[in-house]
Amino acid sequence: MDILKRIDKGYILVEKAKSKASEISNDIHLIELEKKINRLKEKEACMRSRIDFERNKLMEKENQLADLDKRLLNIVEEIYETEITDKDKLEVLKKMESEMKSQREEIQNLILEDFTKIDRYINDLNLFKYRYNTFEERVSKIRIANYEKIIYLDEKIKSMEKKIRKLRKMAEPELLKMYDRKREVCKIVFSKIEDKTCSLCKSEVPEPILLNACDSKKIVECGNCKRILFMEETLKYDDNPFQ
Repeated sequence: MDILKRIDKGYILVEKAKSKASEISNDIHLIELEKKINRLKEKEACMRSRIDFERNKLMEKENQLADLDKRLLNIVEEIYETEITDKDKLEVLKKMESEMKSQREEIQNLILEDFTKIDRYINDLNLFKYRYNTFEERVSKIRIANYEKIIYLDEKIKSMEKKIRKLRKMAEPELLKMYDRKREVCKIVFSKIEDKTCSLCKSEVPEPILLNACDSKKIVECGNCKRILFMEETLKYDDNPFQ
């Protein structure tokens, strides 16, 4: 029966390792951090879009200013480089010159405001990127640590499963079949006898069965839950049965 107990403890360790690996894979804390990273990425995209929008507006104003400068230059040349005898026409041209200069000054002021605004947005983005990179680096370390833990557990699982297969070859075929049938029905196959009762279902164990349970070579079952009974736990479930 000792080999069956070692096999059973091996399976329990494998299940614990798989459960731990699954828990790490579905780390709620890391999942929440990943969600926060995605939200930060969306915020960064919005900030970049805002900067691009302001740059496009600035480009439009610069084009307006360039077009206005061309028209203003034509008017100035017409006023000061040609002889205009029509006073009314001259007055209209000078009025247009004055209006264009005012308009030009207004556009220049708007361009200056846009440059200031874009610089502020870029500074905000750079500060945001610094904080984001710091946060992402911290999350990355957690992600890598979890990955390494899972790799370690997977290697342990493969090693334990290999040793379980080796132990199964050492077990008596009939006993192994009986164990496998029980394992299919109930998750826990073995139950320790404590104070003359089955530790799992708490049923009282008759004296003859108690005597047989003292012999590790004999297989005795609980009359109620049908689990295999034993008197002493030579290996704790947290111990490695392959050592």
